[in-house]
Amino acid sequence: MIMDEVFGYENFINEIIWKRGNNKRAERKYSINHDTILFYSKNSTFKFFPQYTPYEEDYLNKYYPNKEPDGRRYQVQGMYGKGSGPAMYFGNKLISPPPGLHWRWTQDKINKAMKDGIIVFPREGKGMPRFKDYLDNKLGVPVRTIWDDINEVNSQATERVDYPTQKPE
Repeated sequence: MIMDEVFGYENFINEIIWKRGNNKRAERKYSINHDTILFYSKNSTFKFFPQYTPYEEDYLNKYYPNKEPDGRRYQVQGMYGKGSGPAMYFGNKLISPPPGLHWRWTQDKINKAMKDGIIVFPREGKGMPRFKDYLDNKLGVPVRTIWDDINEVNSQATERVDYPTQKPE
């Protein structure tokens, strides 16, 4: 491929598929409804700035079902990981992690989270402590290599510059 010769095979990053409008006139072959964008870097020291899209409502309802009174969404997460560890104080309760597990947070971080109301106890205080993982601390869904949410540049578009194979900005 010519791009490999120009930039070097090792500088190929991704192939991106841009799904565009439907070509309904294809009678003797498959309809061409996408373009391919080849993403190369100039060298191995390039900087990549990932892009994100918002989560879909179905995802939010499933994974972030809880809301604070101010509308802030969150999910509750476990606070332990593999490997043994000591008991920690959650307020005035000394709680040991489940067997073979350890608390992922330090005592100082637990104390601050307790003070800030981030730690919750499911089942009326009888369950293991969990923490509120807020949606607004997340960046969103990383953009993937199939782009199907960007409209074509039509003849009336303000960004049109009369380039025959122009892509949206």
